[in-house]
Amino acid sequence: MFSSEQLSARNWATVFRRWLPWLLLGAALVALSFLGDPVVSGWLEGRHPKHLRLAARFISKVGDWPALVIGAVVVGALGAALHRRCWRIVCMMVLAASLAGITANIFRFSTGRARPHADAAQGWHGPPIGKNFRIAKHGINSFPSAHTTTAMGFFATLLILVPKVGIWFLPAPLLVGVSRLYLGVHHFSDVFAGLLLGTAVAIFTCRVLAPRWPDFLRWGSGLPLPHFLMRHKGTRIRFLG
Repeated sequence: MFSSEQLSARNWATVFRRWLPWLLLGAALVALSFLGDPVVSGWLEGRHPKHLRLAARFISKVGDWPALVIGAVVVGALGAALHRRCWRIVCMMVLAASLAGITANIFRFSTGRARPHADAAQGWHGPPIGKNFRIAKHGINSFPSAHTTTAMGFFATLLILVPKVGIWFLPAPLLVGVSRLYLGVHHFSDVFAGLLLGTAVAIFTCRVLAPRWPDFLRWGSGLPLPHFLMRHKGTRIRFLG
């Protein structure tokens, strides 16, 4: 017989083994995406009409975390009046977007990659410890794109939970990524890595965290357990009314 701690460790070990091949594949794809940086930057060079730049700025703003959360809360509040499940899905989307943004920021400030038009030299500068704060804050935090990662985590969660609805919103994170490229604040590989990272966080949130949510709450603040997450069938969350 195994103790609860041993069973929990075995479960997490199983999750890690299942994820490892996908993590390695994602790392390989990101490595290949660096080959596209000069191609994409060369193609975008000189293609910056004013109206498209304004559109790109708008998309970047509405695709950032604050705008996504505000929109989700409004939609969730309206949808909750019609169906309780809507609010629960919105909560999962906000959680995934938050985790995706946090993860992206950890990578950004750890790697210290220079943005395409940064004052700092192009390359990887590492954590911004002892560096000029202005350059560290705005110039060497390019990889991956936090806007793209957050948007992808948000909308990929909707795609997983409600595929028939989520498929219509899938272009949204792609547009956010394109807007970041068009504004010249990210390399192609930054955006590509953000798309993969956001997708991974969304899957992790829906398939790993959600079924175990009661355990996290008991470990944390002791808030009432969300009973709609108490059961799950296979690897797909079963939301209970």
